[in-house]
Amino acid sequence: KKKKKKKTTTANNSDGFADFVYGNITVKSTAAKGRHMVVNQPLQPGDVACEEETYGIVVRSRYYQATCDVCWRHGEDLKLPVLNYACDRCGEVYFCSSECREARRAFHDLECAALSQVRQVAQRCDTDPDLLRLTIRILARRCAKSVAMGATEPGRYEKRIATLMTSRDQADPKWLEVVTRACTEIVEALGADVGATVDEAVDTCCRININAHGFKTSDSMNTDAMFGLLGVMPLMNHSCAPNAVWSNVGNRMIVRAIRPIAAGEELNVSYIDMYQPRALRRQHMLKVRYFECCCSRCVEPMESSIDARIEGVRCTSCSGVGTLNAAATGTSGAVVGVYVPTSMTKARFEQLRRQHKERQQQQQQQQQQQQSKGKKNRRNRGKRKKRQQKQPVEENENKDDNDSLSTTTTTTAA
Repeated sequence: KKKKKKKTTTANNSDGFADFVYGNITVKSTAAKGRHMVVNQPLQPGDVACEEETYGIVVRSRYYQATCDVCWRHGEDLKLPVLNYACDRCGEVYFCSSECREARRAFHDLECAALSQVRQVAQRCDTDPDLLRLTIRILARRCAKSVAMGATEPGRYEKRIATLMTSRDQADPKWLEVVTRACTEIVEALGADVGATVDEAVDTCCRININAHGFKTSDSMNTDAMFGLLGVMPLMNHSCAPNAVWSNVGNRMIVRAIRPIAAGEELNVSYIDMYQPRALRRQHMLKVRYFECCCSRCVEPMESSIDARIEGVRCTSCSGVGTLNAAATGTSGAVVGVYVPTSMTKARFEQLRRQHKERQQQQQQQQQQQQSKGKKNRRNRGKRKKRQQKQPVEENENKDDNDSLSTTTTTTAA
């Protein structure tokens, strides 16, 4: 019997991915990796693997008064600390021109009432206001009826955004509690026109929490001034040794290869700072993304991994690169490190370890001698102090005896 082929979700089928990926990638799903992307054809460094426009994006609170909500230009480029055009009702969106304000007006009417209350709701519920702002925008865009209102192709929300993982069962219960309270208020403020439920709003917050991505402004200001949610890009798996990198142009995210990628090879990017030590990277991924990183770099032995050079030291005796593992605490309270080489002969390593132990023993002997000498000095100082205290008493007694003798002599003479 012929084995049935496993079904895969491709860029060219009817699931709505075609206009995002241009046929360069295939979305697959396996038990080991879940949904992930593989390239359909070989890529060279700099080649575009895929690109996607955000489903919802907002300017962070720190920059929202100086960044246009439509063209994403920053006030520094326009030589304006604060943009001149803003919504008169909510004051939560700013524009660089009247044209941008008019372009957003139809869609903004759906979110304006909820945005006008977002700061107060975030303060009462102790929640991030930017998280609520993006949630409001995504829920409002879902029910947009026309292109002018921000509508997308039918079913895009259901096929892309609603299928993203929420990891709601792994989220912090206290965080879920405050987010649920906040979502209850914003859903009420959105009203019947949007028709969202509290459960949908909480799920959206959870999706944003683990899938959102930072964006730079259109003038390439070197900071994440915005953040948004994409429907396809979150399907790329993380790796601490990625073969691709993403960057944005406005609200469009582009993924490019940074090394040659063969056809059928998985496409992956890094979610975090790759120059962090291995333990911190894995701890961060477990806390924020709810999985322990098992990429090729994290499972490679430290002796041969690049992490040894990032978090290691160079031996002054042999110029070998290694790491310092805290093994014990010395008598002085300092941490005594054990040098673990990455490339060194065993004999040389044993020799260095013996020298290290000898130096430790010498230091301990010197410390003991200093302590013994200190005790002896303290005893001598104590003896001298006692002698000094006795000397005035003896002098006083001698003086009294002399005074008595002088008085007796004077009396006899008289």
